[in-house]
Amino acid sequence: MDERTSAEGEVWQIGGLQLDVGQQRVRRGGEEIPLPKLSFDLLLTLARRSPDVVTYDELMDRVWPGLVVSPETVVQRVRLLRSAIGDDAAEPRYIEALRSRGYRLVATANRVARALPPANDDPAVAAAPAASVSVAPAEPVSVPPVAAAPSVGRFALPAVIGLALLAVFLAALWLRDRLPVRSSPDSPQQTATNESVDAAARVARTVAVLPFENLSVDAADAFVALAVAESTLDRLATLRNLTVIARDSSFKVGRESVGARELGRRLGAAWLVQGSTQKQGDRVLVTARLIDARADSQVWSGRFERPVGEMYRLQDEIASGITNVLAARLTGLKRGAIGRDYSPNVEANLAYLRGRVLGGRYTVVEAEAAATQFERAVRLDPQFAAAQAALYDARMLAASLRFEDKAAARRRYAPLIASAFATDARSGSAYIARARWSDAAPAAREIDFKRGLELEPSNAPGMVAYSEFLNRLGRSAEAQSWLSLALMIDPLSPRGLFRAAMQTFGATGAGMEREMLAVLELDPTFYPALQRYAKYRWQFHGESAEGVEIIERAIASDPDNPWGRHTAVAFYLDLEQPEVARVIAEGTPASAASTATLRAQYAGDSDAAARAAKPSEARPFALVELWGMPEALRDAALQKGPGSAEERLLQQVFREKSRGDQRLDVLNYRAQLLLSQLKLAHGQRVEAERELRELIAWMNNNERFGLHHRPRALAYMLLGDRDRALQELWDSVEKDRDYRHWWYFFDREAIWDPVRSDPRFRAVRDRVAAHVAKQRARLEALRATGQVPRRG
Repeated sequence: MDERTSAEGEVWQIGGLQLDVGQQRVRRGGEEIPLPKLSFDLLLTLARRSPDVVTYDELMDRVWPGLVVSPETVVQRVRLLRSAIGDDAAEPRYIEALRSRGYRLVATANRVARALPPANDDPAVAAAPAASVSVAPAEPVSVPPVAAAPSVGRFALPAVIGLALLAVFLAALWLRDRLPVRSSPDSPQQTATNESVDAAARVARTVAVLPFENLSVDAADAFVALAVAESTLDRLATLRNLTVIARDSSFKVGRESVGARELGRRLGAAWLVQGSTQKQGDRVLVTARLIDARADSQVWSGRFERPVGEMYRLQDEIASGITNVLAARLTGLKRGAIGRDYSPNVEANLAYLRGRVLGGRYTVVEAEAAATQFERAVRLDPQFAAAQAALYDARMLAASLRFEDKAAARRRYAPLIASAFATDARSGSAYIARARWSDAAPAAREIDFKRGLELEPSNAPGMVAYSEFLNRLGRSAEAQSWLSLALMIDPLSPRGLFRAAMQTFGATGAGMEREMLAVLELDPTFYPALQRYAKYRWQFHGESAEGVEIIERAIASDPDNPWGRHTAVAFYLDLEQPEVARVIAEGTPASAASTATLRAQYAGDSDAAARAAKPSEARPFALVELWGMPEALRDAALQKGPGSAEERLLQQVFREKSRGDQRLDVLNYRAQLLLSQLKLAHGQRVEAERELRELIAWMNNNERFGLHHRPRALAYMLLGDRDRALQELWDSVEKDRDYRHWWYFFDREAIWDPVRSDPRFRAVRDRVAAHVAKQRARLEALRATGQVPRRG
């Protein structure tokens, strides 16, 4: 079908879906399916070209016009669209993948009149999981991971590292506004009024530096425009009592063709800095303007000409002109303590900028690529303290993501941070980097964080790091305030948005999944969010095959990161693929150690499982992700009796991995169940039964967490109530779809020995076997289409 030039009245019936282009809505059975713009445009493109195959290139051109993306971005977007409309990649009802070619609709797509009522006979309606529906209000275009980018010119590395992370500001606001900036004792009405006044005051003191326009004849001179805008932003960021929007946000939004008022609204900024550069021989001409976004009027302009080698002087001249104008309108503006956070060497500055873009991606491969850029910046300018500090930060980040020994990494890279301080003792970046990775006392680290943020008051990544630090100390209100401030300054920060989503941990299981899916809508390749979403599909839905497909993408983008491998092992063992699990685990030393216990349990070697659980290397993750370790220690402790080393270690891990006060919470209640079982086995019946009843009561009062039927079943069995235990066991698969580690829980968990011949237990076991067989078939279908690699 030919694509129509006008969307007026354009409505498509796609199976049971109705897509209305004019209203930008998709409905099924009278209910609207919220689709972000990219997902909507992708579905519309497939409908308009149906029944033909739409190639990757055509999808990239039509859905992401004028932007550099990769086929991996298309794959991720199709996955998100399928999740929203309830489609299954293994048995597609809507979208079929053709390996190495593209996609096509398998559902019939017809252009219809808008008056046609939506169909409700779609066979996918009953199967569509509500928790998979994304409610993100807006949409990103994401930069593909460096490791996964194709080698052809269109997706070359310079294009990737030259782009900041892209997303629409409103979606970031949606997450950002969920975090309180401060607590207030006022009434709800007064609180709302105060927050509105506070927001207006913040906007009045906020400036955004937009990307400068390159007017040179040679497009290669665009680096001049980038360098001038970048240095101007950094210089303005040193002003006290002025908020400067981070480059990743302001540069992206500033490229959009909208008016000053709209740009200011999207960025939450009253003031905009715009400009242009023109390189003529060895000189550069720069024009800069300060715009009052609220009035849509220019309040200052300046024209400057300098030799190319002296471009760094322009930042002070432009910033001084802007500061003078703002100081006449805003009280309290003054220049803060300034470290040397820029280099007079233009190429050094550009290398530093590229490194900062890569460093925010939170993968090993991109942390190492960032370090390469920072090394180049330091070579070009040995006195560039911010680059030296950033190099230390990148090296420590890569070591941390590999789960290497942090003490050894600190010793190895200590000369880098020492050099940064020796070069410039007032480098905010150096203070923040040292605080982030230090093993000093919390009070000393906090002093460094505060000093760094005093020197660099617009350092949003530093604020996120400080927020994480405060959260680990149990100071959650302060942590939320700093995170909220970071997202005000840099609403497109993937790490900040991920931390904002993690703040909802403990709301509901489905809520956690929706929040993480919203982060992936902003950046479909952000590694931590991929790991979480894959885990939630397995944990809350029993979708092991889908979890494999998602986590394999994460592994492909960052092979040296053990977190994805650790997660994948659990999925593959649930799919009865032990050899694949071994191959995955042995990809890194950390994942080999962290999964050794679970793999030994699967092999039926309980002694080896207990031995593997003892080294500290076996437990780098949170208690909820120490697959099999608590059970392995429990099993060994039951054999050895009271006071065993395994029992003491289980108690120690429970204390270490709990949230400080050791009260029951979502992180530790399953381990508490095992500790109570040990007390029961050791003859401490009264105390053990009291703890088990308290545990059941806690689960009953915290149903929002979900997945409580299985641990309740164990608790009732230990209390001798077999009828309730078997009912809870049935509900664990019927209601919770809890199939995690089914092979251990149903086949090897000794608690169930007294009821294994009971027809009710066998019925549950049969239900599990059927589910696992279906998941294995889906895995094979994903392998057949190339969506999951063949391993082992």
